[in-house]
Amino acid sequence: MLPLTMIDLHTHTNHSDGTLTPIEILKRAQARNLTHLSITDHNNVDAYFAIGNYQDHFTGKLINGIEMACFYRGREIEILGYDFDLNKIKELLHGVYMTHDQVMTIKAKKIYNALIKNNVRLSPDTKPENFDTAKDYYPSKYFWQDITKYPENKQIITDQDAWNNSVMWYRHYFANPHSPFFIGEDNFYPSVETVINIIKQSGGKTFIPHIFTYRDNALEYLTGLTREFQIDGIECYYFKHTPEQIEYLLNFCKENNLLISAGSDFHGKAGYPDDVGTNTTADMTGWLN
Repeated sequence: MLPLTMIDLHTHTNHSDGTLTPIEILKRAQARNLTHLSITDHNNVDAYFAIGNYQDHFTGKLINGIEMACFYRGREIEILGYDFDLNKIKELLHGVYMTHDQVMTIKAKKIYNALIKNNVRLSPDTKPENFDTAKDYYPSKYFWQDITKYPENKQIITDQDAWNNSVMWYRHYFANPHSPFFIGEDNFYPSVETVINIIKQSGGKTFIPHIFTYRDNALEYLTGLTREFQIDGIECYYFKHTPEQIEYLLNFCKENNLLISAGSDFHGKAGYPDDVGTNTTADMTGWLN
């Protein structure tokens, strides 16, 4: 058995929707005495090509990583990939995703239409054409910042987590097939099968992250994904997982011979952990040697 270690295999930089540079992430990991770190930007591995020799900043082990958006049963989910060949995965990623601006422009219109349909109050100038990806990155944040100005919207947005956090608002409402706000996302992203094939063809491992953020669909997706696809492991330790959820996932991994991972989902901004390595102390026996 390996000893308990401080790791973080789920972080984001300014090469996707994080606020810090890759070097700043490495320096934080060093200050926190992490033994293993992975940068898992959304749908790209550009951060790794910007780092150079990571050991100039971090004396632990940097594991190549990515968080890839895909659709499963009509809904957007993410799959984490680790320990792959950087050049190979960058080659395979070419042309798989629309640009961020293209996807977000379409989503802004769909979200706006869903809000109007459900009688959510918006300011007169809060419209899709005024959404700016350079300012808000995601249209869900753009609209969320406005709708939470009006207390009467609480009668419609009744989920407290969603009211307090734009990411949870998007996941619980617009990405939830059981919600009247559901916008459908199968035309935005590749299938789960495509994403897993890209990671596997690059020599990597596939992990399911933050499964309980899918709430009512969580256990359905957990069992479905692990039965239908070549999944190597589960992100058991996650900053929003309760002790009971962590224990459930650890037992699930043991019963299904799956690897264990831990990640903070650090973004360097509100709504996420304050630092890398938050709640990610774990026994990583089996693959982080």
